[in-house]
Amino acid sequence: MEHRVLTDNEFDQLWQEASARSQGHRLSEGYGQWQRNRRRTLGTLAMLTVLAAVALPLLTGSPRNDVYEHVYCNRTGVADGQWAELADALLMEA
Repeated sequence: MEHRVLTDNEFDQLWQEASARSQGHRLSEGYGQWQRNRRRTLGTLAMLTVLAAVALPLLTGSPRNDVYEHVYCNRTGVADGQWAELADALLMEA
């Protein structure tokens, strides 16, 4: 049986091929779990995004500092100032 001496380059190449094969095998075994984790993470992020989109308007509420410049009424004979005072009083109670 004859033994052949490998050069450094041949040894490095064989080492890299063996390493790549074992690395590829390990990656292919873990792909299913990685894909499940990825789907779970994306689902969680989507759920959190929807939750934030729903909760944010509820938590912030509408601003209460609206300015009303005009008062409109379909009744004649009532001064605009009276309606403005009534609206002001109603808004101050809220």
